[in-house]
Amino acid sequence: MKTRIEPLNHSHISEIMEIENTAHLAPWSERIVSSSFGPRSHNMGLFKIEKKQYQLIGYYFSDHVAGEVSLENICIAKDHQGKGLSKALMNDLFTYSESIQAEEIWLEVRESNQAAVALYESFGFVIQSVRKNYYSVPNSVEKEHALSMKKAL
Repeated sequence: MKTRIEPLNHSHISEIMEIENTAHLAPWSERIVSSSFGPRSHNMGLFKIEKKQYQLIGYYFSDHVAGEVSLENICIAKDHQGKGLSKALMNDLFTYSESIQAEEIWLEVRESNQAAVALYESFGFVIQSVRKNYYSVPNSVEKEHALSMKKAL
């Protein structure tokens, strides 16, 4: 499969929302996605290319301030998960972070999302703290811990 990573903009919101709503346990709202395009934002999409047609199959949202990059959201369409595609997005995030001379990258992840935790650890992220009862669990009164992770560059 041929893919390409390119910048996202507001014209991609409907495609982002389709992926967001099917692939995330607690998807971002369209309002949050729409408000995530700002001067500090760096939002990239992973596109599958077939017969000169581009189809969005993954993305990440990040922002940067004062030498830090924050990975706000990363997602691969459900039918493309498990194929190593998130690694391409992470590599792009590292290339971008180095190009702006960021000193570190931060992220938060649900403690139960062991696939994501393993991915981040494979890139050298280290757990810095646990935010107790940070995430809501859909259709429940339960709360889930968030792991705050950092990678020094």
